[in-house]
Amino acid sequence: MPRDRRGNRAAVAAVEPEIIDCHVHNDVYLMGGHIKGGNRKDLPAMADRLGISKMCVSSFMALHYDFVEGNNNTLRLMRELPDRVLGYCVLNPRFGDLALNELERCIVKGGMIGAKMYPVPPKWVADEPSAYPLMERLSKLRVPILIHADPVAPIFRLADRFPDATYLLAHMGGGGSDGLEGMYGCIHESKRHDNIYLDSTTSNVESNIIEEAVRVVGAERVLFGTDYPCIEPYAQLAKVKAAAVAEDERALILGGNIKRLIGRKRV
Repeated sequence: MPRDRRGNRAAVAAVEPEIIDCHVHNDVYLMGGHIKGGNRKDLPAMADRLGISKMCVSSFMALHYDFVEGNNNTLRLMRELPDRVLGYCVLNPRFGDLALNELERCIVKGGMIGAKMYPVPPKWVADEPSAYPLMERLSKLRVPILIHADPVAPIFRLADRFPDATYLLAHMGGGGSDGLEGMYGCIHESKRHDNIYLDSTTSNVESNIIEEAVRVVGAERVLFGTDYPCIEPYAQLAKVKAAAVAEDERALILGGNIKRLIGRKRV
């Protein structure tokens, strides 16, 4: 039986780990508006329900429409919810100097904690030369880059070309298949890339996926995320809380890892 500070036998409540969601969106409108969210009301409400202390947020508008306008919305949300929202700057390398200027405006001057990149053809491909200037700058800043995996092979090539950059591989790379375009293949390919971390958000709730990621790359490289409001957040948290991993490993996944990566930023 545990004892209190006076030496009396007493049950001592366990300290709950801080939960930081590494993958959240604002400005979300899907399916003709039937799914919408990511505003200053529903984001903290979701976080309160799940016990999430902070959310790393990128603009859905910035991914699919105007990245400057979308990033402005995220900066505004950061000001409105300074204790809850950490912003990602959405970048599209095919805009050249405009993208570089946006990086400086949002990350260096605006206080965003990292970048969100969405290399989906025909928009762009992760390892195309237009991305190199951004990657050089992001590598020097030592900020995390949440990067969508579609397709995933160019991301691994990019990680080889820019080994000093830190990549958060969204959705652990994709679906539940064994090939490189699926999560299990990406988990095992990520083992040889020390600069790739695995974001736990997935559209399906695959059995033992958290355990497999911890077994292959280590708990230090697995991050909790919900992809709210695009994906049901309760299931994303439940699969981490229910995973058969050690409690110190679970604490790293739920918040310790992303907190450490955010703390490495150089400006």
